[in-house]
Amino acid sequence: MLKQNITKVSILIGASIGALLLGVFLPQLTSTNTNKISQNAIQKLNPELDVTTFVSLPPDQRRSKLETAIKTGKSVNTSRARYILANDLIQQGEAELAIAQLKDLEQEYTALAPYILVKRAQVYEQIGETDKAQKAWEEVLKTYPEEHVVAEALYVLGKQKPEYWDEAIAKFPGYP
Repeated sequence: MLKQNITKVSILIGASIGALLLGVFLPQLTSTNTNKISQNAIQKLNPELDVTTFVSLPPDQRRSKLETAIKTGKSVNTSRARYILANDLIQQGEAELAIAQLKDLEQEYTALAPYILVKRAQVYEQIGETDKAQKAWEEVLKTYPEEHVVAEALYVLGKQKPEYWDEAIAKFPGYP
């Protein structure tokens, strides 16, 4: 009788561990496969335009590839290429060229629209265009009031008008 109970307990423990492992690893397998499927779909449509493959390259090596992707048409990949290229240009100190890549990009790449406006404001500050920078920061506040990037806009604008800092503290108390 005791041997039967031990066997049943062993089976239950084994089944529980199996279910636990299945619950942990199955979602990861399906999300990885879904991601691979979407990446494969992009590559089949136009393999040269899959800009996500360029991200692992050093900026100087991916620049020409991104520029080619930008010239080929309007798509999410084109918008991604413009955003990546703009970031690279900013890091390389080519702010004027970055501004050109960021121009109206938020209308094409709505998923990153608030971040595009923040980048634009930062670039304007970098090149000394303070009026344009302030307008860009204010546009972030006005257009995306519920996004977390507003905290950064409030911080920057608070340097000129400290009441923006009060608003930042009230709206985002946990923000650094």
